[in-house]
Amino acid sequence: MPNELIKKYINLLTIDHIKKYALANNIKITADEAAVIYSFIKNNYQDLLTGNINNLLPLKEKINSNTYNNLVILYKEACIKYL
Repeated sequence: MPNELIKKYINLLTIDHIKKYALANNIKITADEAAVIYSFIKNNYQDLLTGNINNLLPLKEKINSNTYNNLVILYKEACIKYL
């Protein structure tokens, strides 16, 4: 059941959600970074639900290092809180 709910939410996810979430967490991202992160989440959300930080490594070369580091922090916090 939880996986179905997550899948439905992922299907509704937009690039604007990515931008707003970043802004709400005081992370400045470019439109290109938002698009990369959006695509990555849409295509890899099941892997991200495992809580393995290494699942973020493909993003390391695609986005700014500061953005990547902040994303890692957010991911760790979300894993503690939700997984």
